[in-house]
Amino acid sequence: MTQKKQYTKKHFGQNFLVNPRIIERILSAIDPSQNDTILEIGAGEGAITYPLLERGVNVLAVEKDPELIDRLQVSGLARTGRLKLIPQDVLKLKTADLAGVNKVVGNIPYNISTPIVEWLITNRFCLSKVFLMTQLEFGERLTAKPFTKDYGALSCLAQYYADLEILFRIPNTSFFPVPKVTSCFLKISFRVPKLQALDEKLLFKVTQMAFSNRRKKISNALETFFKHETLLKALEDCQLDPQLRPDQMTVEDYVRLINRLAADKKI
Repeated sequence: MTQKKQYTKKHFGQNFLVNPRIIERILSAIDPSQNDTILEIGAGEGAITYPLLERGVNVLAVEKDPELIDRLQVSGLARTGRLKLIPQDVLKLKTADLAGVNKVVGNIPYNISTPIVEWLITNRFCLSKVFLMTQLEFGERLTAKPFTKDYGALSCLAQYYADLEILFRIPNTSFFPVPKVTSCFLKISFRVPKLQALDEKLLFKVTQMAFSNRRKKISNALETFFKHETLLKALEDCQLDPQLRPDQMTVEDYVRLINRLAADKKI
């Protein structure tokens, strides 16, 4: 383990990765090549940035902390011409800023994890693979399956657009300052939806409504959106039991339900 860093700012949610074995596992998972242009969310003190540059990768590094930007700029590897530093919030980047990027890696703070995942989904067409260090709790929510307590609207959103896998856990002692929680390394592979929704915005409104009433039967959980009789008929046509609860339906179940209602112009 490297020496503990003395430089941190709480308002940036900084927890720097300092475990060399975890760094090597991350690099192995990313499998970087000289043909890659990798967007790094939160470059920090360069624990991932520098090894990527050493492997000949082009790195687009986003970092909000101006002092860390200054440190990265004066490093020898920064002078290779393969590092572009962007001193701003990643959520403010536009699709045009991602020209040439094919992979993403980042250590993302828990308080903005959901907005970052939503931003990645919006920009999914130019990103083939995404690798994130997140709190384990958040990773488990993204990858959760039906009939589990972690399965919810966020699970449906992410799994509609991507295959997700927790590659390994990261102990809290791998960071400085040491956080109170365990983290994980998550892989997100964007793809075409397995079943296309005719109205994606409505799909996610419906899943949010359903899971906000997750203890109710699905036939009652969506009463704000649809007439009871209309919903019962659509569930029957989709061969979905109206007694099911929201967390007992797959993403594809929700898509089939929305599409069935759309087919009769009931939405």
